[in-house]
Amino acid sequence: MKQWLAEHAGRKWSGSGELWLDPEGNKTEHYKCDLHVDNDAIHYSWLYEGECKKGSFFFNERGAEWKDSWHQKDVVQCVHMP
Repeated sequence: MKQWLAEHAGRKWSGSGELWLDPEGNKTEHYKCDLHVDNDAIHYSWLYEGECKKGSFFFNERGAEWKDSWHQKDVVQCVHMP
């Protein structure tokens, strides 16, 4: 992963996404989002109800740590399982 991050560091993407909060699946929230790559992390941001939400994946030898201002404020360890 570190090699991929190094190769793509500095790249940025912008686009749109969909958020499905309706349990019936009938209502979709559309939002603008951005993603950028650093040497050791992937960062993203998106808008929900006019407020900017941000998240990051920081990569380490065990996998990655994920933090997101909307999903959870505490860091979650993501472990690679072959």
